[in-house]
Order: sequence, then C-alpha cells, then structure tokens
Amino acid sequence: MGILIDNLAAARVRTDDNESLADLIITFFCGICLGQNLGPNRTQITKTIEAFMQLIRGGDDDLG
Repeated sequence: MGILIDNLAAARVRTDDNESLADLIITFFCGICLGQNLGPNRTQITKTIEAFMQLIRGGDDDLG
C-alpha cells in the first residue's frame, strides 16, 4: 500500500489524508474483484468504477 500512498502524494496537492484515501481505494477494488466473481455484466462494473472515480474526483479537485 506504500506505493499507492506515494502515487497519491505525487498526484495531489493535499497530502494529509492519503493513507485514508488509499484504504478506501483498496477496499473498493477488493469489492470489485469479489463482485466480478458473482457474474455481473461488464457494463455494470464499468458504471460502478466510473461512479467511484467521479466521487473521488468530486471530493478532491487535485486529482486528474
């Protein structure tokens, strides 16, 4: 997880919550992996990921 935190620090101006954000990202992608094993269609997974990225970007204007 250290590499993820380092990448967040490089991409963001605000760095005080990178560890919490990394935890959120890891948890989300673990859930996506589990969900893929349950057989949802690719469109639903794509929408879920896009919604998550919009949420993350909406909460931090420093992400691209």
